[in-house]
Amino acid sequence: MYIEVVKIDGKGRITIPSYARLILDISEGSSVVMNVDEDRKVIEIRTLRDKAIDCLGIITKDDLIRLINKTDIISIKCICVDVQNCSLYRCSILMKNSNNVIQAIDNFTKSVNCTEV
Repeated sequence: MYIEVVKIDGKGRITIPSYARLILDISEGSSVVMNVDEDRKVIEIRTLRDKAIDCLGIITKDDLIRLINKTDIISIKCICVDVQNCSLYRCSILMKNSNNVIQAIDNFTKSVNCTEV
């Protein structure tokens, strides 16, 4: 395990040290997943080895449950937008790209915008 202090530049960017990029096989244009744990105040950056689909939009609770059960979720953040009974959620979901994902998102593509990353 390697630990290093890195500085944030004026635009909020950090540089991943060259030895870390070499060990993790990260090159220019590579995709990484950034997880933010607000409670612990931790940022975790992981390599993204598989093709993925990033979806953002409003989804029903039932569709969200079906999506979670049918796909391989990499990252998910949802906020209830229907305060009365939480039947609608605004979500940002990153999933591994597979036939299951394509079939699952076809059901609600009108309310959710998905792009391949």
